[in-house]
Amino acid sequence: MMLAIFLNNLFASLMALLLGVGFGIVPFIVVVMNGLVVGLVVHQAMLAGGLAFVIVAILPHGIIELPTVLVCIGVGFRLGHLMIKTLLGRDGDLEGELLAAIRLLRWVVLLLFVAALIETFITPILIQPFIQPFIDSQSSPVM
Repeated sequence: MMLAIFLNNLFASLMALLLGVGFGIVPFIVVVMNGLVVGLVVHQAMLAGGLAFVIVAILPHGIIELPTVLVCIGVGFRLGHLMIKTLLGRDGDLEGELLAAIRLLRWVVLLLFVAALIETFITPILIQPFIQPFIDSQSSPVM
């Protein structure tokens, strides 16, 4: 499970960062899709367990994961902007920025790995008090 979470987040981040040179279209799609997914998950979690549940379920890994993904999206937008400037013949160091983005990837990999570890191994422990009453109320005695 941890590997799936890590690879999913890494794939989305890499797509946003490196494919930003395509005029920023991919980072835009990634930010919209992530916003929709996070919004849906938060809404469902609020209905199921309230604000405290949402904070406990998202904050521990989200404090690392969300800023990392957002930085990748921002760099992708920057690369898209520089691509447009380059095509228009204006001053801009697209090659240098792309190399800097590639160097940034080691930090992205590390941070997303740590976030996936937290999401897989720590978050379930933290949310247990919230979901146990629900599980207990759903079980019925066998006769």
